[in-house]
Amino acid sequence: MTSSRERIARAARELFDQYGPERFTMRAIGARAGVSGAAIYRHFPNREALLAEVLRGAYERFVFYLARGLRGRTPLKRLLRTGEQYLLFALDHPRFYEAMFLRTDVPALRRFDELASGRGAGFQLLVDRVRECMTAGVLPRGDAAEVALVLWALVHGLAALHLTGRFGGDRQSVERLFRRMARRAMRLLRGPETPGRRRP
Repeated sequence: MTSSRERIARAARELFDQYGPERFTMRAIGARAGVSGAAIYRHFPNREALLAEVLRGAYERFVFYLARGLRGRTPLKRLLRTGEQYLLFALDHPRFYEAMFLRTDVPALRRFDELASGRGAGFQLLVDRVRECMTAGVLPRGDAAEVALVLWALVHGLAALHLTGRFGGDRQSVERLFRRMARRAMRLLRGPETPGRRRP
């Protein structure tokens, strides 16, 4: 049986996912969860505490998306799939993505600086995929974190351009563009062909 706290947290996640922080009010959350405002405050002392809970769940969902990259059959496919899943999270959950990576005016987000930076589990998944490609000879050996940062900037830039309306096109065109960009980035990162060297 679902507890009152779980119902409140789920209602809050759904409301934020649909509308973002602007309509994230205790009254709206209570109405969606079917509980009174007093019931919410028994579990969450204030709006910021509930928002922090929502964003923690959003980040966990984000990491779950990235982990789907592990289903790729080769190191390169796992790396490309991880990047693609990053973009899909942004397209599937634009309000969460905007709050986590594009906004600075949501106070609760200050608690997530470490999660959404180069110290979080999400970034480490990408670093691990890059390092795996280096070990397999798909990419030249070097600073895996630095290469991961380049790739993060690429996919984040595309997601941000699309979500802020600076890149036209529908979802399918954005996904196709990412795949082309990713292939081009891999060619650039591999460097020029040399005689007698074959691509893995």
